[in-house]
Amino acid sequence: PGSRGARVLLPSSTQGCLETACAHCGCTHTLAASEYNTLVGGADNAEVSDSPPLRDRLERGEVSSEDAAGSHEDDACEPPRKKGRSVPGAKLPHATGASVSAEGTEGAVEQDDGGEREARRSEAVREYLTRIEPRWLKRSNVERRCVDSLSHEEFVSRYERPGLPVILTGAVDKWAAATEWTRERLLERFGETRFRVSASVDMTLRDYLAYCEAEGAVAERPLYLFDKDFCSKCPAMVAEFETPAYFAQDLMAVLGEQRRPDYRWLIIGPALAGSSFHVDPNCNFAWNATVVGRKKWVFYPPDCAPPCSEEDERQLCLPRWFREHYDTDEHADVRLECVTEAGECIFVPRGWWHCVLNLELCVAVAHNVVTKHNLLPVLEWLQQPAHRA
Repeated sequence: PGSRGARVLLPSSTQGCLETACAHCGCTHTLAASEYNTLVGGADNAEVSDSPPLRDRLERGEVSSEDAAGSHEDDACEPPRKKGRSVPGAKLPHATGASVSAEGTEGAVEQDDGGEREARRSEAVREYLTRIEPRWLKRSNVERRCVDSLSHEEFVSRYERPGLPVILTGAVDKWAAATEWTRERLLERFGETRFRVSASVDMTLRDYLAYCEAEGAVAERPLYLFDKDFCSKCPAMVAEFETPAYFAQDLMAVLGEQRRPDYRWLIIGPALAGSSFHVDPNCNFAWNATVVGRKKWVFYPPDCAPPCSEEDERQLCLPRWFREHYDTDEHADVRLECVTEAGECIFVPRGWWHCVLNLELCVAVAHNVVTKHNLLPVLEWLQQPAHRA
């Protein structure tokens, strides 16, 4: 989509999927016929769509997730599409291609007249690649437990010892952080404080939040504020959150603050920021509290790595991972997923693969923990030559 030269539009009755190179990001995407027509045809060829709302939104420079993505909003949606299928005889445009052909189709062929039309198509591609589809948020199979009715003994027996994720409610919303870590209060108190953003960039909080509202609001992979020294930079924040009682036994603390591995972080980011699939280091458990915003979580057990694309080794931007793998995942039966709301804390067991996708501007705190139930693996990890003092 977005290539220069002639464009072919496919009839909406076309079966199967198409693979096409994208001029926006250089990646190959698998699209249904309706999706392909939307991205290649642009607003000026919207008559090939079966959906009047799509025409209206395209004219406003928007693309409807329900219409452009094939309407997966109910159980009657089309079956999951397998990567690599194509319409027989179809040749699709590449980023530099000048012509295309499609045998047996009755689509209209036009010459691109540049400028405004190209910009609309480019924006449609960007919106498509960064859109969070509602169907990705529907499934929720991680238990929610209120801390007022979950004893420490039950937490250990049902979640910590067997290693199962669980969402803890009724704790974070009682922290002072619930009111003191809003965007407005953080700006007022720490706007000129510099935090670590991405791997090696330092920005003032004021500049970073301005980025979140400008470039970060349209970026496919927004910069993520992920600061391990926030407690020393902002001492007042220390008293505004507390470790849930289930994680009070932190045996790594015996090493002291100077020798223990990094273990807690302030995390802030706009929608689409997040962490690609990974396993937390050091063989530890972790808890992650969403103070402001909403986060989508996907988990795979230690013995089942998530599906990935060979060329990027799971480091896809998260919307692209969902678009390419979510519906076709052969291990969906063991996949756990949920959305944490503001005021909720999630327990991440040792060894589980997981990714996290912000659904809006989020403020969170994450903390790694070592208890007697994961002490032995941690000690073995510490004995490895690379980790010895």
